[in-house]
Amino acid sequence: MRKLALFTGSLAIALAAGAGSSSAVPFNVVFVDGYQGFDSATCGAAPQSPGTTAPCATLNQALQNSVVGGSIVVVRGDAFGPIYLTGSIAIQGPEDRSLQIINSGAAPGCIGAAPGTCAASTNAAIEVNAGSTDQIKLKNMLVSAGPSGSAAILIDAAGGVTMSAVTGRGGTSTGTGGIVTVAPSTGSLQLYIHNCDIAFSKTMGAVLLQPTGSANASIEFSGGELHSAVYGLQINAASTTGSLAGAFDSTQFFSFNNSAVSVLANSAGLAHIVFSRSTIVNTGGAALKVNGANALAEIYEDVFTGDGTGVNVVGGAQVIGFGNSAIFGNGSNCALGGVPTACSSVITSQSMN
Repeated sequence: MRKLALFTGSLAIALAAGAGSSSAVPFNVVFVDGYQGFDSATCGAAPQSPGTTAPCATLNQALQNSVVGGSIVVVRGDAFGPIYLTGSIAIQGPEDRSLQIINSGAAPGCIGAAPGTCAASTNAAIEVNAGSTDQIKLKNMLVSAGPSGSAAILIDAAGGVTMSAVTGRGGTSTGTGGIVTVAPSTGSLQLYIHNCDIAFSKTMGAVLLQPTGSANASIEFSGGELHSAVYGLQINAASTTGSLAGAFDSTQFFSFNNSAVSVLANSAGLAHIVFSRSTIVNTGGAALKVNGANALAEIYEDVFTGDGTGVNVVGGAQVIGFGNSAIFGNGSNCALGGVPTACSSVITSQSMN
């Protein structure tokens, strides 16, 4: 049996990124005011600063005036086009989430360079393609795939990505991936999502973790909600030889066409999630579907109700429960390979001792 301890180290999220010195502007934090800012090669000082050192008017100019390891603070938000992040940076909007980043199809903003310099285009509102030790922090913003993006947030590579109070939306796009898509091909990526609302797409799922190659990845999701999409969360280890780990606590899942949470590990890769104190309701498929001999899920104090199936175990996967989750009022409370089966035969019971 695979043990939770195998994955504990990979679940630790590095929340701090070192701040580098800036030669582009005379401060390490670049400020943006979407209403009274002023774009220039030297903008970005704190609010109330005069002239060409006043806060920037646009996120792209703030990025251009920033450096790897720096921070951008948006004091009053506006709608901005896509950005492409190649190094450590922190971007924080106001608490009203009036900072909006939308995939408009324009050339993406770049750290320390003009838009389109780091990448000619992107299929996301925010694309992260950074180094193996780089840390990206996103807070207090709305991010949308817009009319044609494949994702609102696309993470290709990084050491860690932290999202706090982020609203993710599918926009009007007909893309079929995840509103938040995480798809590294090498290294070990850590994703931390806290109190985020990821939802609203007729064709996309909410969160897709799907590495390839030899990549390892871990995701920690606390608070917040995933809803109103094709699926809620997919952790797919079918195309990696690495290990995927997930921890989900106090999160709400509701209103999906397909399964709310799916874990797939039917090849060389491993996938293990711990699901605690969370609720899944109103999903057309299973609340929790676990598929493949290398797939393992543990459930603790969860509620699955009003779903097509509560727990569906497929292909030799394993689900461990501690006798304190409420699985009731579903089309089938539990199933093996889609066939309704008593939960006592589907979920391996384990004591807390």
